[in-house]
Amino acid sequence: LGVAIRHIKSQGAGSRKEETDLTFAGFLLFLDPPKDGVMETLAALAHRGITVKVISGDNRYVTAHLADALGLRADRIMTGEDLSKLTKSGLFAGVQQTDLFVEID
Repeated sequence: LGVAIRHIKSQGAGSRKEETDLTFAGFLLFLDPPKDGVMETLAALAHRGITVKVISGDNRYVTAHLADALGLRADRIMTGEDLSKLTKSGLFAGVQQTDLFVEID
């Protein structure tokens, strides 16, 4: 998350005008690691022949990184935008070829 600053005179309701001429101050980074036991659960599902599909509102890069860290396929990705353009038959075919559904609104 990017952080920027600008000194303003009033403390009333903000406006879009106040969102200009900002000075970049830095980034805030967040870490949300997988919960304990996730690797074991995913391994148990795979052992039973169950394929895991991930649906996330996060962007493709964050989701792919997490999937890769968990040992899931991170190369078969479909965005929410792409998903919204599919026909019903295209959706059924796409689900078979996709493991990560990302940027879902």
